[in-house]
Amino acid sequence: MVFEIIASACNIKKEVIEEAIKAEFKELFGNLEMAKANISVLFFDQKTCRGVIRFRSASRPKVLATLGLVNELNGVKVVINPLRVTGTLNKAFKYMKK
Repeated sequence: MVFEIIASACNIKKEVIEEAIKAEFKELFGNLEMAKANISVLFFDQKTCRGVIRFRSASRPKVLATLGLVNELNGVKVVINPLRVTGTLNKAFKYMKK
């Protein structure tokens, strides 16, 4: 899935984004669902504030719900906006280049 972060400053590392998403997901759905979802942030471009998240397709509604609840990264208020859900990583990276 391709996502975009809307914030005043986009100097956020992908590890921080991944930790925030996983923490919120774990709080909502628990350890078992988090293990099933297998969430990881593969790429984040600080210039465009866009990135790619990988997860199991069965967990898509839960991941989308979680993204709406993440509202702070490193003390900066943010909104994580999902732009496109794709079936393959290749399509996600092609969409990133547009």
